[in-house]
Amino acid sequence: MIPSMKIEAITLREIQMPLVHFFETSFGRTYSRRILLVTVQADGIHGWGECVAGEDPFYSSEWIDSVWPTITRYLAPAILGRAIESGREVPALFAKVRAHRMAKAALENAVWDAEAQKKQQPLWNLLGGTRREIPCGVSIGIQDSVEQLLDKIQTELSAGYRRIKVKVKPGWDVNVLEKIRSRWADITLSCDANSAYTLDQTEHLRSFDQFNLLMIEQPLWDDEIYYHARLQKQLRTAICLDESIVGARAAAFALYSMAIVTAPAVGPPLGGWITDHFSWRWVFFINVPIGAAVLALAPRIVPESRAETGRSGGYDAEGAVAITLGTSPSGLTLTVNGSNLVNGAEVRWNGAARTTTYGSAAQLTAAISATDISAVGAATVTVFNPTPGGGTSGPLTFTINAAPPPGGGGGGGGGGGGGCFIATAAYGTPMSQEVRYLRAFRDRYLLTSAIGHKFVQLYYEYSPPLADYLRQHDGLRALTRVALTPLVALSKMLVSPQTLDTSSENKP
Repeated sequence: MIPSMKIEAITLREIQMPLVHFFETSFGRTYSRRILLVTVQADGIHGWGECVAGEDPFYSSEWIDSVWPTITRYLAPAILGRAIESGREVPALFAKVRAHRMAKAALENAVWDAEAQKKQQPLWNLLGGTRREIPCGVSIGIQDSVEQLLDKIQTELSAGYRRIKVKVKPGWDVNVLEKIRSRWADITLSCDANSAYTLDQTEHLRSFDQFNLLMIEQPLWDDEIYYHARLQKQLRTAICLDESIVGARAAAFALYSMAIVTAPAVGPPLGGWITDHFSWRWVFFINVPIGAAVLALAPRIVPESRAETGRSGGYDAEGAVAITLGTSPSGLTLTVNGSNLVNGAEVRWNGAARTTTYGSAAQLTAAISATDISAVGAATVTVFNPTPGGGTSGPLTFTINAAPPPGGGGGGGGGGGGGCFIATAAYGTPMSQEVRYLRAFRDRYLLTSAIGHKFVQLYYEYSPPLADYLRQHDGLRALTRVALTPLVALSKMLVSPQTLDTSSENKP
């Protein structure tokens, strides 16, 4: 067994290296690099690490001038004089210091290098690698001209690089990619935006799809994981996150966000396709095993947290209905598009601030409560921007109309159908067979229980405006019919034709 290493000394060195050729991204142009090197001395061995922080806090909040004091005051003292067996121990010793990942990595990598030398192993082998060679790609910055960029790409391809990544920004993107593809149709090509775009430029980013790119790297700001997920729905080209992924939890959140944003768009068309090409029963054949697997795995994967919730246990049946059916609305989310917005800007409803989430310099989202939209009449929305020279925007006026009374019978308001507003809007008439089955299901199975009755009340309260909106959009009506297919099928299983014919409300 190899004995542990005692960290005897840590040395920091800064070198300044002029670049042979400038490197430009959407952040700006760099002509020289400030590079911080770290040396860890342990048992006569010198392990080296390099800090990748930039000269300025543009790509990341870390930069060379923040790394120096972080290492000297906090990180180096955490390991200096300690006996360490492996580089794997270092992250736990640094855990007390939040963030500063580049500073931590520089020192940890130096320890790994010392360990590899002490064990007389290549570092790649010590880290679990299996391949001695890997195909490499190259990143090429923004150039003075497209011709200069094409010459640099040719130079790198001739040198043997297998993948080409070019930096892009508004004004240096579509025309550049078009010239590259017209010359090299088959190379593995990607682009890196370094957060140069906003969500309101989605249509422009969709034009990137024509170039058969491996990926678009970090098009939106570094903390916009959710908006990246929304953008991915609109693009065929894969989005690669770089600045956004600062740890394992951020990666997990990114995957989760992609799933929850994409699933509602993919699920209904997929269910419709399955129903059209096979039968509606296949929806249950697929969903039932998945549901059973979730029920079986949830107790093993999700830890209990009774102390946190204050609950004594038991099954929250009412909550399950609300979550499953998505019918516990507390209002709406209002998206406000603008320009030069800053973190701290707030959306105001009738002059009163509402909970506002900063999306980007061009977008805010605000939580508008059910109370806000319950009063019939006009409401004004303004945006307050606290930046120097900011202020309050001009008002945008909304008109809130009274909702039709629930249970309007026959072809009543808000979609009619004896209260089946959304289904009536989707199928076009309250007397369609699908709506009749849904009404019978409501009367026999929902209104006969307290939970079901509460659900129906909520549905009556909030569905009429959605039904009115559906009737004006044929595409959404089609998607709604697809989404209702499993519920209609369930209703047909539980409600007999005889019951349907004897129900007075289901007769013409």
